Amino acid sequence: MRGGVRINEWLRENGYLRLLDDEAGDGPLTSERIDWGATRAWSDGGYYARVFVNQRDREPRGIVAERDADRLLEEIAAGLDEVCDPDGERIGAAAHRPRDLFRETRGIAPDLIVYFGDLAWRSLGSVGGGGWTAADNDTGADDANHAWDGVFAMRDPRLGWGDTPLQDLQLLDVGATILDRAGLDPSAEIPGLPIGSRNERRAASTGFAAHA
Repeated sequence: MRGGVRINEWLRENGYLRLLDDEAGDGPLTSERIDWGATRAWSDGGYYARVFVNQRDREPRGIVAERDADRLLEEIAAGLDEVCDPDGERIGAAAHRPRDLFRETRGIAPDLIVYFGDLAWRSLGSVGGGGWTAADNDTGADDANHAWDGVFAMRDPRLGWGDTPLQDLQLLDVGATILDRAGLDPSAEIPGLPIGSRNERRAASTGFAAHA
């Protein structure tokens, strides 16, 4: 992890988020600190940013009309993509709409998911701090972030993988493999494919999937 982007501080300084206590200093962003009547968007921190629109007729004190939400999110995404590190180099922000990534969303999904610097930078949800970037995590000492590539371990003498590297896997393939080894048909359950049995990989859209 190279550092973090203070997403809510960026939203505040660019007029999307307004606080009731601008002089209260640095700290976490809480609902009680937000001037909802003048706030169009806010965000949660994490290894990626979760941006929410304060949409009318959806949020308790929403002010953004539904017809204006997409344009607002495009504007925010474009602005975040121009954020630079302390050396003046553009960090880069990959913004996605959950509805375009996932087959289904449950609970309260964010309106926008933003990855900074290809995951070399995380999202910081606090406000203040003097600038849009920080060298450290705002929740404590931390010098690592999530990565695109994952690791899994599995032992089954019947598989016969040996030392052959496994390439082009998706996270969903792990679940399909477990079902397959248990004698269950994974095709009706999840869109992944059992590892080692993909002579012809299905050309199906599975949404946004991490690599295993």
